[in-house]
Amino acid sequence: MQRPGSSAAILCLAVCALAAGYAQTVLPVHRVPPVTRAAVSMSNPFEDAITSVSAMFAQATKKPPSATDIEEYCRDPDSSGCDIDMIDQMIKDAQKPTKPTDVSPRYSKAIDDAIFKCD
Repeated sequence: MQRPGSSAAILCLAVCALAAGYAQTVLPVHRVPPVTRAAVSMSNPFEDAITSVSAMFAQATKKPPSATDIEEYCRDPDSSGCDIDMIDQMIKDAQKPTKPTDVSPRYSKAIDDAIFKCD
């Protein structure tokens, strides 16, 4: 004797099995990322030598700017040529005592007579 509802279960399984045969399934695809190799960078010894020699000559021939150049570059608000070294030099120049232009004593006969008046 069959249980009631068992034939319905078998019929349901048969329909599902037939439907699964017509269903489009997606198979799992193992995707491998493309292998990228780092670019080989080789240094050029001639380029390194030229860079070091030109840096040496640039350092040897570099002249410090004069006081008038520093004033011109740093006093103008629109100028972009002033750097920290120039500002430091300008501050040092401002702190130096300036010598008077005429250091010779003033001499006149009237002053000499007034000071050395012998009565």
